[in-house]
Amino acid sequence: MTNFMVRYHADSVETMVRFFAEIKASGAAEATREEKGCVRYEYFFPVEQLLNINRPEGEEAGPIKGEVEMLLWEQWESREDQAAHTKAPHFKIFGELKEKYGITAEFEVQDIVEE
Repeated sequence: MTNFMVRYHADSVETMVRFFAEIKASGAAEATREEKGCVRYEYFFPVEQLLNINRPEGEEAGPIKGEVEMLLWEQWESREDQAAHTKAPHFKIFGELKEKYGITAEFEVQDIVEE
């Protein structure tokens, strides 16, 4: 089994929310969840960041300013299954939306070795 962690970065919460809304509306995430070997495909927003919990002392609550991050946790039965995912027709949608919204991404891969 292999985990693929994708950290998306946007310049604002509003941008990230629009990006995510279009991903959902496109059906690409749901199509990915139906692919062979897909065990988990879930998006996460850091709660403290979204709720502005760690704001500087004295700063009032309000819209988050600056860059925001969203995490995508993909878990696949094998690296081959994930590689096949990158060739699926709906995979192209993710790249198009990243470009449209100026989203950048970092990737981390973790192979899970069962003992």
